[in-house]
Amino acid sequence: MPNDGEVYRKQADSWPPIYAALKDDTGAVIDLTGASAIWEQRSVAGGAWSAPQSVTIDSAVGGTCHVMPITAVIGDFIGHFVVTQSGKVYTVPDDGYIIVHILE
Repeated sequence: MPNDGEVYRKQADSWPPIYAALKDDTGAVIDLTGASAIWEQRSVAGGAWSAPQSVTIDSAVGGTCHVMPITAVIGDFIGHFVVTQSGKVYTVPDDGYIIVHILE
């Protein structure tokens, strides 16, 4: 996951993405071999989730991936990765969200 579960970007940034090492609830790295993943994000105030964004898997065995958060609107957002593998779907992190702050 990001260093402390929070990331900061400026409005309209297109780099750098969020880099993450996906882990299960025991702290073990999730093997992403044969998996696909998306990123979902929404305002901390509520509302609809964003359209799913494709996630790039950097190392399937190492469970690492990256995605560029949506930076069009200034504000505070929550986000998570949704992994699909062998017909099973799971959300990472499973105990909360990654906080995304979009600044002016």
